[in-house]
Amino acid sequence: MVSAFLMACQSNTNMTTQPTSPINTDPIDPLDAYRDFYAIDRDSAYVVNSPTATHKASHGYQGMAEQGYNGWSYGEVTDAEGYRLLDWNNDIEIWGTESHGISGSRQWSEMHPVMKTFTVLSGGSGTVMISGNPRPLEQTARFQIKLNDQVVYPLDGGSVTLDDSTPNGSYISFPLSVQSGDQIHFVTLDGDMEINPTIAYDTQETSLYFDFTGTFGNGYPRHIGDVHPFYHDGKMYMFYLETNGRYTSALIESDNMILYRERDIQTRSPHPTIDTYYVLGIARYQDRFISYYGASVSNIYASVSDDLYTWSAFNQGVIPITGNTSGRDPFVFYDPDIDRYRIVFTSYYSRDTSPSGDFDAALWLATSQSNSPVDWQQENVELIRYDNQGASGREDPEVSQFVKIGNRWYLIASIYSRSVHGVGRLSYWKGEIDTFIDDDHWQEKQEQYIDGEDLCAAQLVQVGDKWYMFGWIPNNANSSQWGGALNIAREVYQLENGDLATRLDPYLSQLLNKGNLYSLNTGDVTELYGSHVIDSGRMTLQASEQGRYGFDSYGEVMLDGEYTRFIIDATLSISDPNGKTGFVLKNQTSASRHFVYIDRAQDMLIVYSRTPEGNEVRSSIHLELDSYEDIEINVLVDGSIVDVFVNDRFSLAARVMTKGFQELINASVSVFSSRDADILSLTLSKLASQEDIFD
Repeated sequence: MVSAFLMACQSNTNMTTQPTSPINTDPIDPLDAYRDFYAIDRDSAYVVNSPTATHKASHGYQGMAEQGYNGWSYGEVTDAEGYRLLDWNNDIEIWGTESHGISGSRQWSEMHPVMKTFTVLSGGSGTVMISGNPRPLEQTARFQIKLNDQVVYPLDGGSVTLDDSTPNGSYISFPLSVQSGDQIHFVTLDGDMEINPTIAYDTQETSLYFDFTGTFGNGYPRHIGDVHPFYHDGKMYMFYLETNGRYTSALIESDNMILYRERDIQTRSPHPTIDTYYVLGIARYQDRFISYYGASVSNIYASVSDDLYTWSAFNQGVIPITGNTSGRDPFVFYDPDIDRYRIVFTSYYSRDTSPSGDFDAALWLATSQSNSPVDWQQENVELIRYDNQGASGREDPEVSQFVKIGNRWYLIASIYSRSVHGVGRLSYWKGEIDTFIDDDHWQEKQEQYIDGEDLCAAQLVQVGDKWYMFGWIPNNANSSQWGGALNIAREVYQLENGDLATRLDPYLSQLLNKGNLYSLNTGDVTELYGSHVIDSGRMTLQASEQGRYGFDSYGEVMLDGEYTRFIIDATLSISDPNGKTGFVLKNQTSASRHFVYIDRAQDMLIVYSRTPEGNEVRSSIHLELDSYEDIEINVLVDGSIVDVFVNDRFSLAARVMTKGFQELINASVSVFSSRDADILSLTLSKLASQEDIFD
């Protein structure tokens, strides 16, 4: 078998190229500013896997320099010896040498093939799914996968060339029938590359939009309610309210802002006044953590913790009455401008919750008497009044915050009743430069927005010197059922004029992309309506004069293939002032179509669903683009969640169908336009899952 394997490695010189997104030519690496937020520090080896577990190469090499650990070994093919195992070089901690070797996910060779090899364990016979994301490093590399002596990837029996035309690599996923003792070789024929492949008996892909399944004992569906993130000592503490009907405080936490785990929180004597709802926003006070919660007619209550897991009562009843009927959603923060603690909260002049009733609410500000959050001034300040003379008559601000970004204060809230989901998108009011909170005129300020109505009750949290936004994406696309899935982290940053913008930060963008699936450069298309021309990876799409799907004229070109959990990266130009251009997403087993597009006439980014039951705008946001040329748009599609980012400045989350119903699985993807438009580039890539986000 050794000689046959050697001959195969030497003879497979046919090359195929898998294209992907253009390489980043920016000489300044922006990733270092974010790297620590997502770092996975693991020194210990993984436990020994069962034969039919999911086997990743990192389960063999992480924290372990042992040939054969968890079925993984590291070898090379030489002219003299054929196949041989590489020696461990303890001085530089690599298998092999500086000219040909393996170190973690990286493998390189200037002389002859090197490979990671998985030997199928006893009891592991069956069908496995091979997946991975081979990526080039500093030079071109040639790569292939072999089962014993036979090349199984690429299918033509040759090799794949990885170079600067494939900086994100290509996503590999295919089934393979194996027997105990078979060897699966991941071979670098020459060059420098990295891969942490997966061999899975269970092909589950868990969404990165964290949510629960099932119900509570009382039958209420379990999801993430309003969140109150707090970042401390390299960890995100995502406090939230349970959707169990009691608004119970609960906690999930993460070491990397991506993968979350449940953690218990508890109370101790003296117990907080309310035994369920006792942690909301958090501030540091000396070496402790404080949170204010609830709001009776006369008091806002407080709790304190040494470790963020166990909470007790803290100076109950210290916030004096506002003179109103009730209040809620207090947020405590330290104001460095005056060396005082503050609380911003909602208080009601009247609150009639009957179907025809009215709310009369305001945002209020309380201030401590000294630089401790113990004693508070008797007079509170009204910031913004919601007397609800508008169409709904029921608007009131929820989950308010004050945050200082740069040299401005921002007042934040989510306004109830503007959305089918009840509470809606994040609103903010921008303070003046270098102005104290008390000296600004909040009632007179313009209300501005971040994201759309499907990112509900969002909060901002400071992470290092950056800011991020978290909220919940509704589980039910068409109702006000409370709670849903936690969104993927969005960075919030300040523009020169003080407006706030949102984006996926560059490091997270890289982590989410697991390799190319399709490129307009080489992929096939099918013209459905109108006409198109593709030249050098650029498509000109001309709409037909005949209207369709609610558009007065329409052109559509469908990309080849069906996709599950994917990313669209595209550059668009919309020359017609009335043009609407974007993408159509369709589950092949349903009649529903989901349109993700930019409407130039209205300056809007829109997610719109056309279903047999009727048409719905799922989510929308106003755009302020300098130009409608070279628009960068990124669309994340994960089941029934569609997440859109434009020019690294605007974001829009949408739940296009109720979770679990006609999700975008094995979905088709089309480009459409209501007028003529240019698609300057387009790729589809695999969206990471919880199982493979950290290779």
